[in-house]
Amino acid sequence: MSRQEFLQELQETLEGEISPSAVRDNLRYYENYFREQNALGRDDDAVLAELGDARLIARTILQSVEAGVDASPEGYDSDPTDHGGKDGGYRHDYTNTGTNGGTQNREEGNSSRYGETTRENGPEIHYIDTSKWYVRFGIAAVCVLILVLLFALMGGIFALLIRYAGPILLFVLLYSLIRRM
Repeated sequence: MSRQEFLQELQETLEGEISPSAVRDNLRYYENYFREQNALGRDDDAVLAELGDARLIARTILQSVEAGVDASPEGYDSDPTDHGGKDGGYRHDYTNTGTNGGTQNREEGNSSRYGETTRENGPEIHYIDTSKWYVRFGIAAVCVLILVLLFALMGGIFALLIRYAGPILLFVLLYSLIRRM
């Protein structure tokens, strides 16, 4: 398999499944990866052996999209002109520490290759993946439980008010009559 066949197979597998800009981002990312590896003296066959099957890479990209992760490679921008267009699509707020994963530093914090962002002096943000049915069911169950508890509390308050409303109104009426005399 050649580089062009790899990229063509990747494109055919991704098209129609993710956005066209994400397809372009991934194709540009792997094309630049081939160029970088060629510049380091590695031929296309060695790079292809390292990467593996294009369909497997596409399936991994599609699974990450289903899990709610951005389809564009980390640190790669869909429009290189957003940041001046000089860097071939790489975002300026990333510094790459390796070609095969590893961590990448961002301006606002540290980002691992899994997309978890931590800040040294700020809050850590946790995301809940709501793409699974049981997560949505759990959220709905918690909401229903909160509503039931809220109605029970309000019902208890109104039951107390109704039970003691007669004596309280009688007391207020007698107090106002005695006060007028």
